[in-house]
Amino acid sequence: MQGKYSNILIFAAAFLKRQRLRLAIAKAVSWSKLTTAQEGYTAIVGCKHEMLLVANVTISLLVCQKSPNLRKIILVVDSVTTPELLSKAAKVAGSAGSIPIEVLFYTSAQHALARSFQLPYLYSWLSWCIGISAAGTTHIMLQDLDAFLLADDILEDRYVAMVNQQLSYFGDSAYNANGILATDGLVTTWELFIDLPFLREAFEPIDLFNRVGFHGGRSVDYDTLLWCQTQKGKSGHSLIDRVKMVHPSQVVSQYTELQRKGRYVAPSGNNLYWIPYLIDLGGENGLVKEYTNRIRSYPRTEIPFLGHTMDTSALSIDHAAWIRVQIGRLEAHLFGGIRQDTDDYLRAIESLALPHKSEQSRIV
Repeated sequence: MQGKYSNILIFAAAFLKRQRLRLAIAKAVSWSKLTTAQEGYTAIVGCKHEMLLVANVTISLLVCQKSPNLRKIILVVDSVTTPELLSKAAKVAGSAGSIPIEVLFYTSAQHALARSFQLPYLYSWLSWCIGISAAGTTHIMLQDLDAFLLADDILEDRYVAMVNQQLSYFGDSAYNANGILATDGLVTTWELFIDLPFLREAFEPIDLFNRVGFHGGRSVDYDTLLWCQTQKGKSGHSLIDRVKMVHPSQVVSQYTELQRKGRYVAPSGNNLYWIPYLIDLGGENGLVKEYTNRIRSYPRTEIPFLGHTMDTSALSIDHAAWIRVQIGRLEAHLFGGIRQDTDDYLRAIESLALPHKSEQSRIV
């Protein structure tokens, strides 16, 4: 009985904390009903401004899709404008080829609000909602910054399947965490297609935000858009063949935690190593060599990393091996094989790994 009351108190505290956060951000962004819309979909990419060059990689692969229904790309940068960011954004826009691209920045009020909390899920929610409010197509697709499409036939098939099945939400896989079970049928946000007029009529932006509540008699922590799926609309999902996509996940959220804490003890599934590689790939040449030297020169508990200090002592052999496989796939797709500087970087990462099970150990 005592344990039951303890659980109730923990839930109540989490609920009140999340509600206070929701009240603080409720007016950060708004939208209206979409009365007319162009057939097709808009890809919305949320981007940490420090990682803006990574969008060069994401978008250059996105526009290689054989997808005539991709009408536009909206890139939302989590900062107010600066001359440096505008210059980088112009380079990113150039990678979109013939696909129209719109780059949006936070207002000063949105920027101050997000910085006051420094929460990864607040940044992603705000960026996506800004993009949703600016889109004008019948559908949108939430494109993760760290999701790289290798095959060119992924998105059009998914868009057509969604339209034919008359779905409101169509994702890659069923969400299975934080009290929510895969059998609940709620779908994850990456590569998530959404019926845009439906969404903007049925919900306000704050409805999409994370909340603590109950589902199926269980206490749950709803991630972005999950609660909406329990209220209105029909969800479906179909797994994207992982050979066709490289998606490390948690890259941006781990980076936000690194920024928030200053000295960050990274998990065994440490994906921060992707950032120097991706920024180098996006145009800042030489960064991979620099970080290879840092890894080799500093103790694994005190690596200077992206302006902060990273303790990577928990990194596992399993996850280091998984990083090699995934980066190897991207390198093979872009260059025909792993380049020498990249291989040196991967070897340096592997030299830090310890033989214990990774939180994300998977080689697929």
